[in-house]
Amino acid sequence: MNPECSISLRVRYVECDAMGYLHHSHYLPYFEMGRTELLRQSGMSYRDLEKQGVFFVVVRISAAFRKPARYDDELTLKTKIIRQTHVRIDHSYELVHIPSGQLLCTAESSIACVDRAGKVIPIPATLAGDFPAHRAAGPPGPPGHSSTDDPPLVSTLDDSPSPAWSVTSPAGREVPDNSGTGPDSSPAVARRPSA
Repeated sequence: MNPECSISLRVRYVECDAMGYLHHSHYLPYFEMGRTELLRQSGMSYRDLEKQGVFFVVVRISAAFRKPARYDDELTLKTKIIRQTHVRIDHSYELVHIPSGQLLCTAESSIACVDRAGKVIPIPATLAGDFPAHRAAGPPGPPGHSSTDDPPLVSTLDDSPSPAWSVTSPAGREVPDNSGTGPDSSPAVARRPSA
């Protein structure tokens, strides 16, 4: 599978709020369009995967809105695979205003591979790819390998009473820049420190 693709979009009137800006809720469908086209460029489609009982669900998504997009703006969305395990694919997104070249939004998401019942299953071999820079370290494990051996799919918040927040990787290392990823590129977990 090709680890990156770009698509062109034009902001439609129906996607705008009263100020004429692209409403924040419409960025998520754009990201889905990027993931779908990335898969299509590899010669596959979600429809074909679903017929095989393979589904992908979004388990985490975050976006940083830098500048607004407006009605009728021409945009380019770049979607890239930044990490892949045997059950999860992490994507990054950059939405750029075509005429000016200004970066409007950056985002990241994680999708997990599940069956019709919602049980986590391995990503099919046809999608596994051979992208060492994008795959997690180590082999996926033997048949019957439990998905609980992987880092958590979803970030969690702790209910401790302290008002300060820090971000740590699943290995327990603090991430000082609050970037949301640990030094080992695994998903970070936001926690309130203990009192």
